[in-house]
Amino acid sequence: MLSLRTLEVALQQHARPGRNGITALRAAIDAWAIDTRPADSLLERAMRALVTRYSLPPVEFHKVIEGWEVDFWVVGTPIVLECDGWATHGLERGQFERDRRRDAELVAAGWIVVRFTYRAVTRTPAKTAERIRSVLNRWQPLSA
Repeated sequence: MLSLRTLEVALQQHARPGRNGITALRAAIDAWAIDTRPADSLLERAMRALVTRYSLPPVEFHKVIEGWEVDFWVVGTPIVLECDGWATHGLERGQFERDRRRDAELVAAGWIVVRFTYRAVTRTPAKTAERIRSVLNRWQPLSA
């Protein structure tokens, strides 16, 4: 088991011209990390790619809000984007209950929590991006 920081240090120590594998290691680190933090799942990386591909507003990955780590916070808004894979968020009762408690606490504190499944993010990314835009558009009049 390695941390992202450990890999970064190893890369810095061994990177020099002619070293095999350095480019591949850098690519692997870049593919694994989101905003210098390790992604917990392929779904989080897919959501980050969707945000970039569809030119959605900037997001902050794994921000702690009201004591809860969220998947993505849309910067400058009260909107939180959560990525829910079936194996973790559907089949594990404890995680399912924790998700509902977190949502209730965040909503009670004024946050808007929007959840997306693996299928939505990977099979219908344009529609998912449009849903995110719709949430942003409905929220923005409140901030004016």
